[in-house]
Amino acid sequence: MMQPWRGFAAIGVLAPLLATLLIPAPAAAQNVTRTRVGFGYVAAAPDLMAGAAAYVIFPVAGGIGIYADAKLDASSPGRKSNFEPGLTAQQVEATLPDEYDLTADSWRSFNLALIRPLRPALSVYAGAGYAQKKKYSQYFDATRTRGVVGHYWVEDTAGKASSVNVMVGMLLRMSRFLNAQMGVESAPGSFTVGLSVLLPPQ
Repeated sequence: MMQPWRGFAAIGVLAPLLATLLIPAPAAAQNVTRTRVGFGYVAAAPDLMAGAAAYVIFPVAGGIGIYADAKLDASSPGRKSNFEPGLTAQQVEATLPDEYDLTADSWRSFNLALIRPLRPALSVYAGAGYAQKKKYSQYFDATRTRGVVGHYWVEDTAGKASSVNVMVGMLLRMSRFLNAQMGVESAPGSFTVGLSVLLPPQ
């Protein structure tokens, strides 16, 4: 479930970070003399723990880059063996006597951002993307003909929604070829964490 304060935190720091991206880079960042490419793992904890990111930093205007990522919920009920794709929660409620157990949300997001180096070991980024939420409900079939030992998941189509995801954060140099990533995102309200390889090494 989205935590509103996390979304407000992301939006609150977006304006100054965007300003940082647009102003000239400080002298300490002027060591970006060649194009660098980064790629690696990224997650939006605790909701989207499977993801990949890639970015390119160009040696123009003191260094400016483009970032892209895709993240999803690897534990989504829609991926479980007891998910019933031929049923929806609305159909179960209307036609079956099965007992309702619980509800869970599952998210995925796709994002783009601009990167600005501030120091040789520090870059900031800000951007936005598309986030989609699906809602699932679990039921129990007393006859045990559906699901696993009677327990099964279905999609609740009434809970499907999409929104703009605002994201801000930083890339911290850990070694000549490793960057750590930290940030916040507004949808589903989460903290960005990641680790990427930077080539060529600096």
